[in-house]
Amino acid sequence: MDIVLIPRHTGAAQNLQFFSPRGLSQLVHLASWLASQGSPSDQYVVVPRGQPDLIPLLAEFAQVLHSAGKLNFILAIEDVSLEAMETVAASGVSELVICADETRAFDVMAQAALGQFLRRGFAKTCSIQLWLPDTRDGRELERSLSFLECGLGPNAIREPRFPLDDSLEMRLLRKPPPRELSDAAPACQFFSNSLTINASAGIQACARHAPDERLGSFLEESPEVLIYRKGYSSRLLQGSPICRSCFYSGRFHWPKPKTEAIEALLQTGMDAGPEFAEEA
Repeated sequence: MDIVLIPRHTGAAQNLQFFSPRGLSQLVHLASWLASQGSPSDQYVVVPRGQPDLIPLLAEFAQVLHSAGKLNFILAIEDVSLEAMETVAASGVSELVICADETRAFDVMAQAALGQFLRRGFAKTCSIQLWLPDTRDGRELERSLSFLECGLGPNAIREPRFPLDDSLEMRLLRKPPPRELSDAAPACQFFSNSLTINASAGIQACARHAPDERLGSFLEESPEVLIYRKGYSSRLLQGSPICRSCFYSGRFHWPKPKTEAIEALLQTGMDAGPEFAEEA
């Protein structure tokens, strides 16, 4: 089961609870516990949109997490610069994911920085992946080719796996998932196979959903209880309009499936009913 960190930065860095010594200790403990269950976690650190100033702090934080599993940084395309990419690469990050938006407004700037980054050889230690969303205008192939021309490999271009945020503008531009696909996949694979942690140390379904106290906090609950709570909450999310309108590829497929031990814990939560959620 993987760990996704979404540190939306609304105040001073010290107010982000998972940056505290206790938060870091608990995060390493959570990753170690998942590994002991046969499910070593990869970590995805989402750099908040419009706040590249957080990259040095996140990179320092990431160095401690590096031994816990594969470390991925996710950077919005409007925040891509050569300096930002070099800072990420120097911190021991395994892969840098550039998440494109639907406007194409930042493509030329990002392609220039990406081309410099690749020519300097940083990709030998920090691979690059581009999340390119499908839009309504049918120009995805043309856009992909423009990124290939700056040196990006064809296998590095993927559909977005999960949301960084979900503004109204972006929802209007995205193609909704086909109804038959949505009906055939009521359970979200991203939710079932990952733990999303927000800046307050709470577990969140994903960035499209509001924080939900029923999912608990990784600072307050044991890993077992967090998994139980996810199991119960998965019943509540099935059929949610937010989930049914989701087009992200992680909803339908997650690259690293959970182990039987984690599956059993989730199922326990699903079978426990609302009484468990109140007691847990």
